[in-house]
Amino acid sequence: MKKIYYKLFLLILVFQTQAIASSDVYKIKFKVNNEIITNYDIIKEENYLKALNKTLKEIDLNKIKKIASNSLIKEKIKKREIEKQILLSFII
Repeated sequence: MKKIYYKLFLLILVFQTQAIASSDVYKIKFKVNNEIITNYDIIKEENYLKALNKTLKEIDLNKIKKIASNSLIKEKIKKREIEKQILLSFII
């Protein structure tokens, strides 16, 4: 009986290890103003831009990734500048 449980345990362990190895790990691509941009953020931005502009579906995948990355970087910078202006308006 112990052998069956042992084999079952090993089988489950092997499947769990494969599931972890095959899962997508989010990788940090950029750091802007102490905020990180991961590969998952870039994929979400790509899908968002494609939804807004149908002609982007025809463009090369590498170009779309570059456009999405630049878009996210600009968005983070704009967010930081807006936060600075709001903070300054409360101080004055």
